[in-house]
Parts: sequence; structure tokens; C-alpha cells
Amino acid sequence: MKKRVLLVLLALLCTAGGVCCLMGGRESSRALVLGEPVRLWAQAQDLCAYALEMEVDPRAHTARAELQVTYRNNESCAMEELHFLLYANSYSRQDYQIFEAAEQAQAYPNGFSPGGIAVRAVTAAGEALPYTIAGEQEQVLKVELGEALPPGGQTALCLEYTLTIPNCYGRFGYGDNTLSLANCTPILAVYDDNGWHDYPYYAVGDPFYSDAADYTARVTLPTGYTLASGGVTDCARRGTKNVWTVQAPARRDIAFVISNGFDVTEGAAGNVCVKSYSLRGQEEAGERALRAACRALCYYEQRFGAYPYGVYSVVQTDFFIGGMEYPGMALIDARLYEPVLGQELEYVTAHETAHMWWYAAVGSDQVYEPWLDEALTEYAAREYTRVCAPDAAQAMEQNISMMRQYRAGTPGAVNLPVQAFEGNLDYSAWVYEKGADVMEALRLEMDAQEFDEALCAYYQENRLGLTDRAAFESVFSRGFGAGLDQWLDEAFRAP
Repeated sequence: MKKRVLLVLLALLCTAGGVCCLMGGRESSRALVLGEPVRLWAQAQDLCAYALEMEVDPRAHTARAELQVTYRNNESCAMEELHFLLYANSYSRQDYQIFEAAEQAQAYPNGFSPGGIAVRAVTAAGEALPYTIAGEQEQVLKVELGEALPPGGQTALCLEYTLTIPNCYGRFGYGDNTLSLANCTPILAVYDDNGWHDYPYYAVGDPFYSDAADYTARVTLPTGYTLASGGVTDCARRGTKNVWTVQAPARRDIAFVISNGFDVTEGAAGNVCVKSYSLRGQEEAGERALRAACRALCYYEQRFGAYPYGVYSVVQTDFFIGGMEYPGMALIDARLYEPVLGQELEYVTAHETAHMWWYAAVGSDQVYEPWLDEALTEYAAREYTRVCAPDAAQAMEQNISMMRQYRAGTPGAVNLPVQAFEGNLDYSAWVYEKGADVMEALRLEMDAQEFDEALCAYYQENRLGLTDRAAFESVFSRGFGAGLDQWLDEAFRAP
């Protein structure tokens, strides 16, 4: 995510150049026929799977759903229970503080509006399974399996639930023009040697951590509404409603944005179909977002390796945070589509696009080691700006300088967990900006070619997996040599 504090500081100018083919026009009703290269990856085998059936009432701001979960025990121990994260429940009470106090008015422009998820049943083979709701924000669903599932075993569960969608300009909620269903589908918590990672929804950073899984979805909407997603979509009329089918293999999460006011344009970046969803009346800005997304995809593919999916969607959203990444899709603050803020649109789009490599493909613990994706992502966005949007570089460098001055009087370090930061400004200054500084310094320390080769190797060896600092160091120490751990420690702490 490109945090909102940086939107005030950045003043980037877009260039019209590009290296990708673009096709304008409204989205056709034809089904997209695109190969998903991620299906061919060895790491894409034996993933857990989610099959979602959901009907959304955009006017009542509710949804009713069934989620079929195919769980494969890829751990070395037997599993007696499964933990699912119910982030939607973190929106149920204002005192859960999922937004900073200073952000409440932006998150809830019409006053606090509760949202949440009500689990109606959990079954396996038609039989009810015992479950409990736990966690400090009621964000954990613990399901007892009845019989221990051995390593390599597989089971299928069905979760039935309803959603109450808040009037909120966050990741989950509705505004005047769009309805966002992000981080609100039950998702398996990560399990490792430390047990289940049942993280709450922190106000700082992106407090999400998940394994890759295969997703399919059938979302029913009233006619006139469009569904934006990060997968290959098709739409079929069923009486007075439309059923949107989504195929999204090997994703860390799935999210949707719904609106009856979208104008959709399509372009291509190599063999990737790029879609820009903009609100009617802002088609010109939607075209700018499309061009930026295509340029960024082409640039990052050359730098890091192939984009993993067949589709990439950039979506104008009632969303105050600036930008937010989901596999195959980026949510962009609707205000950035206004002419006065158009300067930031390309930069934020480029940042979120880089997350398709550093988050979507190469996963990490965004709560305890957020620098692993944000430092690399911000570094990538800087490099993109210097090469593909040179007119913006001066303003970007001014912002970098301002952040360095701010850090000089603000204690912190790059490699801290999100809950260690007082707010998103400190988090952005250290994790994003100082983290990118460290990546630039490491490139100089290693030699540019060795660093670039290490980035490609890091991507190739860890895509669809979950990395940590040790995994990062194991790749980059090949070009750096001995002492990388100590070098990083010192660089992370320096202002």
C-alpha cells in the first residue's frame, strides 16, 4: 500500500511515453481467453482452494455467501483445528481502532458505520463442525475438524455467512460510487512452527499475512452493476441479475470492487490484459491509469521476471488511503483521478503494480517484517519513475529529502513490526522511504548488475512462497559476500 501521508508530499508529473500496446473502449461482454502462466509454476501445485458463491445487494449493503474450502495439510504435523481470519469483524466496533484517530473522519465521512461477518454454519460432508469466534477483535474463526488431519491429508469445509458492509472508505465498505469487498472473505491464517498467526487488524500498515491459494468465485449482482477483480472474469445474465464468474489461481487473497458507474478500458502489456475501471466522467484519468499500469508492468517484467497472472486491473475506488494492492488488482483513491491530483496517479499506480511481484508473488509477513515487501516495492517505484517518468523525478527526490529530514528527528528502524510505529507517517518514513534507501545503498554496495541478478533470483526462487529476512539474505549474500546481516542491521537503523 502507498500510504496517504505520501500523497500530500509527492508532486509527480506524468509522461505520455510508453512501450506497451493500448486498446481503448468500453469492456466487451466477451469472455477473456488468456493463459495464466502461474498455472505452470511448480510452486502452484497442491495449493489450498477457495470456491466462493456470493450474492451482493449493493443497495442494502449486505451480502450472503457460501465458501467452499479445500484444505490440504502441507504441514509436517497433524491438524486438529483450522483458523480462519474474519477481518470484516474488525469493522464492527469503533474501539477496535483499525484507523488512526486522525483518520476517522476520512474513513467514515458520514460518521462511524459498523460492518461485520456473521457465520451461520460450518460443515464438512453435510455434517456440522464445532467452531468458536475468538481474538481481540473477534477476527478469528476456530473450526474443530473432529479427527486429526495427517500431513498430506485433505478435507473440504463449507462456511456459510452474511456480510454487513459499512459506510467506510477503507478496504471494506461502500462510498458514494463504489462498494469494496476486500479483506472480508474468510481466509486461512498462516500456520508455521510458531503456530497460527491470528493477527488483529492494526491501524498501521497492511496487517495481512496469507498463503497462496486457488480462488474461484461466482458473484451475483443486480443488472447495471460491474464487478472489478484481479482474475479472469465473465458475466452471464440470469433473469434480472448478472452472475460474474472469476478464475483466480495462485492468489494470496481475492477482492472485488462493485459499481454501477464504471467505465472500463482495456490495454495490453505483453500478453497481459490490463483493465482500467474509472468512474464515468473521468475516462481521461482512467486512460492515464491504464497507460501507467501498462508501462509499469512492462518495466517490472524486464527488471524482475514475468508477471504471474493473465489480468491486471486498476480500479478507481472510494478509498481514502491512496492505493492498495491485491493479487492482480490495485485499488486507487478516487481523488487521484481529479486533474489537480493527477500528478500522483502514475506514481501510486506504479507502486501498487510493483506489489504484484513483492507481495502477490513473493509473500512475507506484512505485520512483523513489512519491509520485505514495502522496501522493495518503493525501491521499484523510484526506479520506474526515474526511467519511465523522468519529469517526475525532481519532485520525487524532494520528497525523499523531506523524509530523510523527518527521520533525523524520529526514532525508529526499517525492520520493525507495524505495531511498533506510532502512526502511518513514521511507518512510511522508515519502512517505505528508508527501506528504499537501503535497497539503493545495497545495489551500490553489491554492484548494480549483481544486485539486479539477485532481485531476479529472489523472485524466481520464492514466488508463491513466504519469505523472511533469512531468505532475503541467503539470495543477496551470494553477490554481497560475508557480513550482509551486520550491514543490514546498521543500514536499517541509520536515519
